[in-house]
Amino acid sequence: MADPDLDIKGVASLIETDQAIAIKVLKLANSAYYGFSGKVSSIQNAFVVLGYKTLVQILSIASFSTFMGKNLPGYGFESEDFRRHSLAVALSSKVIAEKIDPSLANEAHTAGLIHDIGKIILDKYHHYPSSSQGDGLSYILHLADYIAAKSGGGYDSDDLLYQLEEGTLDYLDLRYEDVRIIMSEVIEAMAQLSDES
Repeated sequence: MADPDLDIKGVASLIETDQAIAIKVLKLANSAYYGFSGKVSSIQNAFVVLGYKTLVQILSIASFSTFMGKNLPGYGFESEDFRRHSLAVALSSKVIAEKIDPSLANEAHTAGLIHDIGKIILDKYHHYPSSSQGDGLSYILHLADYIAAKSGGGYDSDDLLYQLEEGTLDYLDLRYEDVRIIMSEVIEAMAQLSDES
């Protein structure tokens, strides 16, 4: 997908060969969250209507959903909870990035979607963004993770105790009122995506 010489029609044809992914892409593309309810009828059409970047986001969500199994016994939680949390962080990350640096929106979305895959390899870089040497994406992910946990998109018993690292809002030039607005947007988007998927 990152290849600059990518053949869009070829990719669409490839996606259409995987029925599970194709169905999920079409359901998500037609969800109220993306604003094209009933207008996207094929993967080829999705490229035209949604654009390449949005379709990549939808593909990442659909692929991630298919990748996850029924549960993660080693961590004591259901994969559906893990998937919902990852999606909430992805949506939060995108909304935050659009407010502070729109050029990071797509990267933030993808990073949010896979941020806790690090649990599998025990990497928690996004929990302490001050140690990231000023990496904006780490701060975005930290705030998005906090928003997801506080808005009911958590999956771990520790989520209710999740604290925002001091200085995060200052670094991102946001206020708690902004956090409340983002949280409302994410809760609404999650509800819409849940209804459609």
